[in-house]
Amino acid sequence: MISRHSLFLNILFMAFCLMAFSPHQGWASDASQMTAQETVPAITVQSLQKVVGEKSSFLLLDVRQPEEYAESHIEGATLIPLGQLPDQYLGLPKDKTLVVYCRSGKRSDKATAFLLDHGYKNAVTLSGGINAWIESKNRVVSN
Repeated sequence: MISRHSLFLNILFMAFCLMAFSPHQGWASDASQMTAQETVPAITVQSLQKVVGEKSSFLLLDVRQPEEYAESHIEGATLIPLGQLPDQYLGLPKDKTLVVYCRSGKRSDKATAFLLDHGYKNAVTLSGGINAWIESKNRVVSN
């Protein structure tokens, strides 16, 4: 007969195995399964510098607050604050790469995950946000 302790350990082991190999724990097979808690695709400042120079088919999306945007933003960026994204995302193009940024990357991670979950397969977050952009001596504009 199996002791209660052995039974508990077996159940605990099975639960661990189920969690470890679940596709929702970072082993997502495609971007549509990602959530804000999981890793989202990112672009580095250096990579963004290259595509900005090439005028590629992308859209810069700033998800900070209007006062942050007015103080400084990457030239050509579209402002949709994170809290307004669920009401305004349908106006964003699906045929372009969406480069999403905020101050440091936390809000843009959430926004990117939201966009991926809603069919925007080419959404990426800017690693380090506008802080990293500015630290790399890149140009910003203000209103």
